[in-house]
Amino acid sequence: MKEFLILILLVTFAANNSFGSPLIFKVTKEINAKDLIELGSFDATKYRQIRIGIKVIYTSNELSTIKDTPAYSQLIVKRAELKAKLDNLKLTLKEQHPEVIATQNNIDKINDEIAKLAAVEVDLTSTVSILGVDIKDEILLSSFTERNLNRSIVIDSPPSKISVKVLGKGTYTLYVWGQ
Repeated sequence: MKEFLILILLVTFAANNSFGSPLIFKVTKEINAKDLIELGSFDATKYRQIRIGIKVIYTSNELSTIKDTPAYSQLIVKRAELKAKLDNLKLTLKEQHPEVIATQNNIDKINDEIAKLAAVEVDLTSTVSILGVDIKDEILLSSFTERNLNRSIVIDSPPSKISVKVLGKGTYTLYVWGQ
C-alpha cells in the first residue's frame, strides 16, 4: 500500500511539472491571409509558464494537386493520342519524315505544358509571430515559418498579454496551456 501511495505522488508530481497543466485558451479560425493577422490573444498574467501550440489543417481544395485539374487531364489524353499516332507513323515512315517530326514536336509541346502546370504548387507554408503586448508596444517573443505547421513552444515568465498572428492559408487552431 505504501508503494502505491508513493507511485501516486510521483505520478502527480511528474504531471504537474510536465505540462499536464490545463488548457486555458483555444481558438480555431479559417485564415487566408497575405499579411499577418491575429489568430488570438489572451491574458497571461496568472501564469508563470505557458505553452502555445499551433496546428493548421488544410482543406481538400488546398491539398488538391495539379493532377486533379481538367487541364492536366486533357493534356494527358492528348499526349496519349499523339503517342499512339506517332507509334503508328513509325511503322510506315522514317524518323525524318515531316509528319513524324511534327507529331513528336506536338508531344514535346504538351510535355512542356504539363511541366509548367506541375511547377505551380499550392503554397502550404505558414508564418507565425508570437508577441508579448504591454501598454506601449509589442515585443516579438517568437517567430517561425514552416510547411504543414504543427508546433508548440514554451514561454517562461510571459508578459501580461500574448498575441499570436499568422500569415498563411488554412484552418488554424491555437492552444494555450498555463501553469
